[in-house]
Amino acid sequence: MQERSSKCLINYFCLIICIDYLGLVIFLFIGLCTNAQNTDIEVQIDSITDQDPSTSERIFTVHYHIQNKTKNLISIVLNTKELRSNMFNGSSWIPSYRLFQEKNMIETNTVFDSKKSDVVLKKIMQDLENNRKGLANYLLIQQKELKIKKSKKIIESIIKFQPNETKNFSATLSWDKNRYHKFEDNEYFLDQKTTHYLDLFLYFNKEELASTLLPEDLKIILNDPTIGTGWIYTNKVEINFRD
Repeated sequence: MQERSSKCLINYFCLIICIDYLGLVIFLFIGLCTNAQNTDIEVQIDSITDQDPSTSERIFTVHYHIQNKTKNLISIVLNTKELRSNMFNGSSWIPSYRLFQEKNMIETNTVFDSKKSDVVLKKIMQDLENNRKGLANYLLIQQKELKIKKSKKIIESIIKFQPNETKNFSATLSWDKNRYHKFEDNEYFLDQKTTHYLDLFLYFNKEELASTLLPEDLKIILNDPTIGTGWIYTNKVEINFRD
């Protein structure tokens, strides 16, 4: 009976994650309809460099800059250390990347960092198994701890730009050199004879962070008039998938 109850809690936990992603998609769609493109800042990819530290892995570094195009102090909430696929980006404060094969967008999140995702998922499932007896209490504690860590991380990611100031950033993506990828009914093959491109999408919204931030941190965000909102796409830059 206890084992059955634990399985139900795990299934419920997974269901909550799925609903959360669905809610995010709906929210972002509504948000893009109600928020205008941010013209106060410019975001451009300067280059994408690559290196092969091993025969089975290639590391891409996306170098980009953000410029304040106004004569006023501007702030943004942005995690500049990460990039996530536009297919499954669970947070508006982390830049999304879109990958293209020629003019066609590759709609999958498995090209980059797939091994890392597998490790994280395996650890989560192992933690759930280890805490099966007190699963409900364990999930509650984990939820609280994650919210505290994420809230503080968001506050630490506020970046201030002086008038006309430009700042340079970089973030890495790891490719395991697997060329075949499948997402639902779509199949993709990263042809080394074809040109590939990558761009970034940044979305800024104070209110979206309400459910993520602690009350005291949310107050900091909402009461700061310099924090900008809106969205912006960067330029497309070639990314090297050739042997």
